[in-house]
Amino acid sequence: MSALAKPEPPKELPTLAGDSEISLLLGLTPARISQLVRAEQMPQPRQRLSMGPVWMLEEIFEWARNEGREIVTRASNGSARYSGGPDFVR
Repeated sequence: MSALAKPEPPKELPTLAGDSEISLLLGLTPARISQLVRAEQMPQPRQRLSMGPVWMLEEIFEWARNEGREIVTRASNGSARYSGGPDFVR
């Protein structure tokens, strides 16, 4: 009897984010994120889970760049810094 081959794990998984992470990245409240989604002024979530909506982070970065929005990140010392893309996530 031959053993079944285990499937190879994907080389790279998409980075996912909920409304809390998105609100931190955009410097907005989760309520404002919800307003933008309802008004169709930002990408719709890929899925809605019991914890809330989930987006692919890459799509949020692309949308933010196209809209001229800055991504807010935090340096290790807690000070705010700004990034034009997902480099800080990797």
